[in-house]
Amino acid sequence: MEIVLVLSLLAIIAAFSWPAINGSYNSFKLKSTADQVRSALGKARNAAMTTGRVYIFRYQPQGDTFMIQPWTGEQAEAESGTETSTQNGVDLLVGSDPQGNAKTQQLSGGIRFHSGDSAGDGRAIQIAQSDRGTAEAGSQWAPPVLFFQNGEATDAVIRVYNERGQMLPIMVRGLNGTSRVGTMESVPEGFKL
Repeated sequence: MEIVLVLSLLAIIAAFSWPAINGSYNSFKLKSTADQVRSALGKARNAAMTTGRVYIFRYQPQGDTFMIQPWTGEQAEAESGTETSTQNGVDLLVGSDPQGNAKTQQLSGGIRFHSGDSAGDGRAIQIAQSDRGTAEAGSQWAPPVLFFQNGEATDAVIRVYNERGQMLPIMVRGLNGTSRVGTMESVPEGFKL
């Protein structure tokens, strides 16, 4: 009888504490995934500086897919001053095959890209316009975040969210191409999770 009473009390305590534990776990997963995206942005920046080529980070809003690839537009060789072949195996580190074709990567389970903002100078706009249509056919991709040979990037904010309506921004600073994860926000009202 005493064992049943103790087990009942443990079940009641677990029932009351489960939402708090589950919420903490979901917040941890979101922060971990934001760090995954920040790491991928850092790899793109490093690849651009190492190879002397412009690298592109793109993602699917309301999806969980992203990719990093070298820019292969008409002006790519002139911009970089190098051939568009793999250099020092860097393309393999950022998720491209030896021919420079991007392989898509997935966010951790249940986390998705929300939206983002990207702003760039004249060369960034030119590259983004020349790059339209080079992503996978039938897919909707956000405007690319560009990383240049000198370490600069386009200013950008990329947001990821979970099913609980929590959202984290990842900011890319254009001046030096570094990125950081911001503070937890709520998904805007009316946004379908």
